[in-house]
Amino acid sequence: MADESLAALHLWGLMFQGWTRAELGQVDEGVAMMEEDASLWRGEDAVSGRKEAAANS
Repeated sequence: MADESLAALHLWGLMFQGWTRAELGQVDEGVAMMEEDASLWRGEDAVSGRKEAAANS
């Protein structure tokens, strides 16, 4: 469970880092970071809860 929480925090951190870069004028780099992070979110079972939902069904 702790590893899953750390993975979620890491992904949130990447998203906010991209957002911050975009706000500071590095728009292309920031948007690219957020897009990469979004693709990681879609592939992360621990973050989306799919693993837990499958275990409970």
